[in-house]
Amino acid sequence: MNPSLLSAVREEILTHLHFTSKQTDIYTVSQTGDLANLSGLPTDELASLPSLLTLRNALYSKTFRDFLCAVTGVPALSGTKTDMSINSYEKGGHLLTHDDVIGTRCVSFILYLVDAEGVEGGWRKEWGGGLRLYDTKEDGVPENEPCLTIPPQWNQMSMFGTLKRFELD
Repeated sequence: MNPSLLSAVREEILTHLHFTSKQTDIYTVSQTGDLANLSGLPTDELASLPSLLTLRNALYSKTFRDFLCAVTGVPALSGTKTDMSINSYEKGGHLLTHDDVIGTRCVSFILYLVDAEGVEGGWRKEWGGGLRLYDTKEDGVPENEPCLTIPPQWNQMSMFGTLKRFELD
């Protein structure tokens, strides 16, 4: 993604969006509301988020949906059922092992906007925050140890298809 656009998006997020603390049995996070309907905001609010709107429109475009299908192997995405939110994990925040098979979701992705400016070498491993992926046993139960951990990096996107969902269709 364009780093200048993402820097502007990050600034708009931190300046203009409201985060709500949420806690369940699997996560502790601060999260915005659903950003899929940015265009439904009042004109003055929308005017304060031009870069986020540009990014949202790019992520929802047919070109990007086709790219997601090619990368993840999911069938065609209509773009009619989308959701997008921003999560902020602060010290002590977490998200436990889970699959992303929710409703009709076919693809999940994470776009990292971590602040590593001025940090030599970028994100530090000791800060945690890595995306841990787990192999599963035949009955769908995850293994105890991750097979891969992807540390967060500025302008990095992790994406995957929720295979169970589209195999049922």
